[in-house]
Order: sequence, then C-alpha cells, then structure tokens
Amino acid sequence: MVDNKKIRITEADFLTGIFAVLTLRGHKTIPLNEFFEKAMAKIFQEFTEHAKQNDFEMRFRIRPHPLHGDSGTIHNGVLGAMQRRIISLDSPANDVIRIKLTKDLAKVILDDMTSGKLFIDFSDRIIEIFRIN
Repeated sequence: MVDNKKIRITEADFLTGIFAVLTLRGHKTIPLNEFFEKAMAKIFQEFTEHAKQNDFEMRFRIRPHPLHGDSGTIHNGVLGAMQRRIISLDSPANDVIRIKLTKDLAKVILDDMTSGKLFIDFSDRIIEIFRIN
C-alpha cells in the first residue's frame, strides 16, 4: 500500500530555508519593515504552489492584517529564528534583520532539511522578490 501523505513544511522550516538561501546568495541583512512583510507574503504564496507540485504541504498560513498589513505568523517566525540564533535584529530600532548563518552552515541546513531542495530550486525567485519589492 502506498502512503500518499505529503511532507509538511512548518513556519520554522520556511523561514530557516529562506534565510539559508539568502545567505548562500550573499545577502546577510534585510530591512524589517513593510517591504519585508510584503515580500514574505509573496514568497509564501508562490512557494506554496511550488511545494504542492512537489508533494509538500505548508503547515501554516500567512495572512496579512487587513488594516496594518503585518502578519502575526511572520512575527512569530522571526522571533523563533532569533531564538534559534539564525538571525538577530540590529539595535537600537530593531529595523534590520542580520542573518547569522555562514555559507557553509546554510548549505548544511538546506542539505539536511527534507524540503531543502525546494528552497534551492526556488532560490532565484526568492532573490527576485526581495529585490523588486
């Protein structure tokens, strides 16, 4: 009997994969502002389709607040990445995300993640979205 269960991608996997891809592509800082929120929502939307085509499913949703445009899911994910020491926020305004991964560690992370190849295959689009928004 064949098990048709899809492999699940969590919020932590999603943000870790994105930060690892950005590191491999030479991007170590990202402004933490409305741009970041919009870029993450766009990446989530497109990556979800990419994941479905490869028998993965997202275990969370990103829904921007209708009035403020921010997402509690993204905020929680950023806090989780900070707790895992993947990123830090630059002080005093905490308005810049600094990715703390080395390229070697980012590669190891993606190689070890079940969904790592999805992020590598989608890396050009991640970079494009962060540059055009």
